[in-house]
Amino acid sequence: MITADEVGRFPGKLPRELGGTETSLVEQYDLIEALAHRDGSLGWNHTFMGSSAGIVAARLPDDGVAEVREPDGRWPRFCGTFPMTGIATPAPGGFRLDGRWGFASGIRAASWVACGATRSDDATPVWLVVPVTEVTVHDTWDSPGLARTQSCEYTIHDRFVPTSRTFAISGAPLRGGPLFSMPIQAYLTPDHTGVTIGCARRALEECARHSAGKQRLGSAQALDARGAFVRDLGRAHTQLASAIAHVRDVLARMDHADLVDPSLFLDARCAATNAAEIAVSVATFAYRNGGAHAVTATSEIGRAYRDAMTSSQHVHVLDDVYEWRGAELLR
Repeated sequence: MITADEVGRFPGKLPRELGGTETSLVEQYDLIEALAHRDGSLGWNHTFMGSSAGIVAARLPDDGVAEVREPDGRWPRFCGTFPMTGIATPAPGGFRLDGRWGFASGIRAASWVACGATRSDDATPVWLVVPVTEVTVHDTWDSPGLARTQSCEYTIHDRFVPTSRTFAISGAPLRGGPLFSMPIQAYLTPDHTGVTIGCARRALEECARHSAGKQRLGSAQALDARGAFVRDLGRAHTQLASAIAHVRDVLARMDHADLVDPSLFLDARCAATNAAEIAVSVATFAYRNGGAHAVTATSEIGRAYRDAMTSSQHVHVLDDVYEWRGAELLR
């Protein structure tokens, strides 16, 4: 596992030129799922902070890299809010930035933020890197799920950002291998699926463990003696295993592809959405059978259930992908 200082420092998501290992997507998934199985918030912050750091590391100009790199040469911890909810006004040598961004997971542990904005002159997108010390963090994160991610909102008002600390997501990266050339949401596939499945797996395991001899008020039998529960437990385990196999198959194909083409990219989106749906179903089964204790703050079933539910709301999960896949099949 990882120490507190290592959260958000994910070498597997960094270009080799900056000390990274460019770990395969399958290996990334396995690590993320293991972390989320332990604690959903831990898995979420480690992987999404790591992805933000990796995107910046692959695309920031050389002079920007030199500016943000830590004195000991390590790549710093980032949080990223890539939706373009800011306005970047061109100024000599850079931009003046204003805006408010949400869901800044890990911002209280990060040194830098990467934020999306729209240029005021031509309405094109630009992403800017700003020290956390120059933003105002708002204590807005009050979610029952992924509670410890501290995914707060933050604002920036009329802050100058030099061109050296700006980058584009489109086009070829400046550093790194194929991992950094694939579409951003393909790059994020192990992040979201690993967290959601890891949380659901923890919920199911805790449910099975607590069912032994547990007899709810009004029930004629202990939970583990009820055929319906045993059957549904086996079904949930099988469904989760199928989601894991599906995700790992798609990730392995992306790992070995020279190019993540639109069809393979859609495979990744479908696998992630399907995994989220199964994870929510499995975690719900665990929660419903967890009894009154599952509603408490100290319940591992309850925490894993809430974390799975919250992670399933990420933009990576979209029912539209099934329509796109269906349309592709009908062509």
